[in-house]
Amino acid sequence: MTAAAPTLSRSHDHTEIEDFARWLAAAGDVLGTGEQLLRHPESPAPETDPAAVRELGRAHLWSGDPRLALETLAPLHRSRPWDREVQYLMLDALFLLGRSETDYPWTAEPPVVRVGPPLLELFHRLLAREGRPATVFDLVLAAAAEGYPAFQAQELLEALEVDRRFTVRRSGLAPEGAVVVVRDHNIPDIRRRKIGQMTE
Repeated sequence: MTAAAPTLSRSHDHTEIEDFARWLAAAGDVLGTGEQLLRHPESPAPETDPAAVRELGRAHLWSGDPRLALETLAPLHRSRPWDREVQYLMLDALFLLGRSETDYPWTAEPPVVRVGPPLLELFHRLLAREGRPATVFDLVLAAAAEGYPAFQAQELLEALEVDRRFTVRRSGLAPEGAVVVVRDHNIPDIRRRKIGQMTE
């Protein structure tokens, strides 16, 4: 049974909006497509409460309506084109709609990272410099520091396995756990570490 919706005050406190957005997503968007909330006379505006609008867009995305998420976030992107979190939510929506970043008229284009020679070269430099192995999960996080990672861990794993500069040891079924090292180095047992250690 779905919990009761949190109450929204007339002041639209930011915490209340976020609580409502999370409830909306968890409830499977019991308001239909969320349009009732967006068309409510007191719906937050991008200029006055950008965080609330962002969370409403996220709720639409999580509740399975990427088109409405994109429509919700578009005005926020126009007023705050530098907001990377909004750009990434919009990219999530575009990809769920079967489109790509080139199918949207961005005010400021977000950086998008794909598996290919530039990314593999970046990983080779990072791993060679560190002299330590990393997991595929670590490398996905490193890619995210460069831009929106428009790929799955499995795709990255397969590219690393065919690149002769790397040695890859799979660890279980999940591709994220595979251990990667440049071929000049052995693969010792490793412990999980923060990505900041790899990019310093």
